[in-house]
Amino acid sequence: MAMNQVHISDARVLTELSEVDKLLISVNAVRHVCSLNWYEDIFISTWQPGDLIQILYSIADFMNADISEVFWGILTEYQGDSLTIESVEMNVGGDNNQFYFYNVQLSGMASVVIKFSREVPSFDPTAIDYRVIIEFSQHDQVFGQLHLDWSTGEVLSNTIRQLNSLGVSVELVGFLSLSRDDEAIYRLSKVIELQKQSSRVAYLGDVIVDIPAMSQANVAIGMSHDENGFVSKTVCDVILGNDALWLSRLIALGRNFKDAVSFNSKLITVSSVLLTIASLASRLTPLQAIAFFNLAPILAELNTIKSLNSTSSRTI
Repeated sequence: MAMNQVHISDARVLTELSEVDKLLISVNAVRHVCSLNWYEDIFISTWQPGDLIQILYSIADFMNADISEVFWGILTEYQGDSLTIESVEMNVGGDNNQFYFYNVQLSGMASVVIKFSREVPSFDPTAIDYRVIIEFSQHDQVFGQLHLDWSTGEVLSNTIRQLNSLGVSVELVGFLSLSRDDEAIYRLSKVIELQKQSSRVAYLGDVIVDIPAMSQANVAIGMSHDENGFVSKTVCDVILGNDALWLSRLIALGRNFKDAVSFNSKLITVSSVLLTIASLASRLTPLQAIAFFNLAPILAELNTIKSLNSTSSRTI
């Protein structure tokens, strides 16, 4: 079923959406729902602006990685050359804020240690707005940093407020570590933990490591159809059509649909009882009985159509 480029695998998903009280957003999906700004700080004069990006580009080139995907896409506009790298050692470690680091051996130079850490607003540890700091050092001396700032913007902020008004809390999940198995297990465990607390969880995912968590979630959501189909064609119950505003609209739509189904059930039951009583009392002509018999299903169908009207979900 499709509405305004939004695809829902089954109408029963609307019932699941009506019961959602927790939305988890994968850090990999943040690129679809937040704006990214980044800047570079150089602390030692022997290094120049652009050198940090060149090192990251060289790592991506050394690993034959897609520059449009790795390092949050910041390498896409890089036009320079790649440095010669002899080896790259990758490790996952530190606390929840430092999620991985590289030890890079550049040809003819001392090794460079690159640490990745995440900062979130101190007043809200589950905030979608956050910063990634990429720190570059040699011989334990930091020579530069890249700062990547994600912000929700007014549109998504309004959507989150709407979700909160519907009783749905929103949380970012994942640390973007390079250990796929560990990252997938962590995201899955987060969903299971919330479900053990009787939460109904919707999960907005974007990459392969999200698949176990999306499979476990009550509702699996994707932003768009991915070309390879790894996520959208395997686990997604809902595809948003690259419009994050539908996150809140679909919750409201699901609740409208659930209310309509409940009302329709009561309407048909009551009308059947009244029709039986009227028939036994011989108060209805055959034509009236047929008309009365068909009235309830027609009203129920109209009520269902009204509940699925996308404009009804905008008045949250």
